[in-house]
Amino acid sequence: MTPNAKETANNKQNEEKQNLNVERKFLADLVKERNLTLLHVIMASFMGQLADLGLLNQGSANLIGLGVGQRLGRYFKEVGISLPEKDVEAVKRILELADVAEFLSVEKLSDENLLVGIKSDKCKYCPKGIGGAEISGTVCPIPYLIVSTLTSYTGKKYSIALWKKDKGSTVIKKEEGYCKFMIQKT
Repeated sequence: MTPNAKETANNKQNEEKQNLNVERKFLADLVKERNLTLLHVIMASFMGQLADLGLLNQGSANLIGLGVGQRLGRYFKEVGISLPEKDVEAVKRILELADVAEFLSVEKLSDENLLVGIKSDKCKYCPKGIGGAEISGTVCPIPYLIVSTLTSYTGKKYSIALWKKDKGSTVIKKEEGYCKFMIQKT
């Protein structure tokens, strides 16, 4: 290896080490700010890596959320975890049990519709914010995880009401620092 090639390789290694240290510091800050556990980091990073590989988008995140939610509903019933009868309280309880975020809101819009908001910079499972996914758009399994858990647990049908956009629709609307989604009883 020539001296210039060796110097270039060393510079590249030093740059990679610096980037890793910045990423570690950033992750350490996130752990403190969002009160993350190892499981939060593992799950969000797993989803982030899948997204970066092109294997996870909002459509596949929806399917993952549906599957996980079915198992959660069964789990709650089988181990004796009860959910409140009122939809608003049941959704709050699921979000609390899953330790999704410390700042969230669930409000009743009508007898059939709920609005859920998760503070974007406080979500503990965000594939982008925690998992480091470098993609455009959302890849969040939480909306479909919630409706699937409710459906599995209660036997009632719940779904996600999509937000209208100029070109199509979306599951999550980012607004006022929150990721918002709507649940409807069908």
